Amino acid sequence: IERLLVENACRQCPRDLAKLADRIRYMIDADGAVADEQAQFESRELHYATARDGMLVIKARLDRETGAKFVTALRPLAAPRPETDGVKDPRTVGQRNADGLSTLLDLVLDTDGMPRTGGQKPHLTITIDYTDLKNQLPVSTNNDGEILAVGSAGMLESTGQYLSPQTIRRIACDCDVLPMVMGGDSLPLDVGTSQRTAPTHIRAALLARDGVCAFPECDHPAGTPQAHHIVHWVDGGPTSVENMVMLCAHHHRTIHNHHWNIELQRGRPMFTPPTNIDPTRTPRPGGKAQPATHRHALGFLKPPPEGRPPAGRPLANTR
Repeated sequence: IERLLVENACRQCPRDLAKLADRIRYMIDADGAVADEQAQFESRELHYATARDGMLVIKARLDRETGAKFVTALRPLAAPRPETDGVKDPRTVGQRNADGLSTLLDLVLDTDGMPRTGGQKPHLTITIDYTDLKNQLPVSTNNDGEILAVGSAGMLESTGQYLSPQTIRRIACDCDVLPMVMGGDSLPLDVGTSQRTAPTHIRAALLARDGVCAFPECDHPAGTPQAHHIVHWVDGGPTSVENMVMLCAHHHRTIHNHHWNIELQRGRPMFTPPTNIDPTRTPRPGGKAQPATHRHALGFLKPPPEGRPPAGRPLANTR
C-alpha cells in the first residue's frame, strides 16, 4: 500500500492522493470505515449566533452524506455570474457562497414542504410603522451611488433585530402585508386582512413578459423571482403589470440601493443606470426584448394586412 501511494504521489495532487488513500481504506477495512462514518454522524453539529455587529455567524461539522447534500444544493447557486461587458463577477468565493445560501433559503421558504406553525408555513416577519415605511425616501448618496437614508426602523420578529425602512421597502415590494392598529401599550387593537402585494395573476403576467429577471443581460439565475414596484405601493404606486417588473434577488437589491430608473416603453421595461455606472445615462432594454426585437426585424418580410402600409425596415441595432 505504501509503495502504491508513493508511486501515485509523483503524479497526483494531494487532494487526489487523499481520495485514493480513502478508497484503499474502504477496501481493506470495511468495518472500520463503517464505524468511522457512524462516529462522524454522532459528532455532527451546527451552531449559529448573532455577532455584536448584528451579523449571523454559522459554524458546522457535517457528516459525509449531509455535507454532500449541502455542497450539491449550494454549488449551482454560488456559481460566478456571467461576465458583463468583459467584467468578471466581482464577488469573492465567500460572498458567492453567502449569496447562494440566501437564494437556497428563499427557495426553501417558498415551498410547501416546510412544517407549518399555526397553519402558516415559515416566513420572514417584519414589523414597521406605516408612516416610517411611507416617509422613508432617499435623501443622499455615497461615493458608490448607494442611497443613504435616515429615519426609524422595523423589527425582524424571528431575531428581534432591526432593519432600515430602505431595506424593508425592497422586501415589501413582493410580500404579504397585514395591516394592524396598535395601542399606546403596543398591543394590537384591530387587525385587517393579509393582502399580497404581488398577486398570483400579476406574477404570472410578469413572468410571461420579463422571465425570471428583466434586468439587462441578466442570465436568469436560479432562485425565487421577486416582483418589483416601479413606483412603490406605499407611495401610491398601483399593483399592476404596467407598474411592476420581475427581478432576481441580486438585481432587486441593485435597483433599490442605486439610482436605477425603470420605465415601460411600449410595454417593455427600460433601465436607465446611475451616473457612476454610465455618465450618459443611456437607457438599456430589459425583459424579453431580444425576441421582440427579432419580431420587429422580421416584420418587413410578412405581407401587410389589407389597407395598411408596408412595414418599415428593421432596426439597425438588434441587441
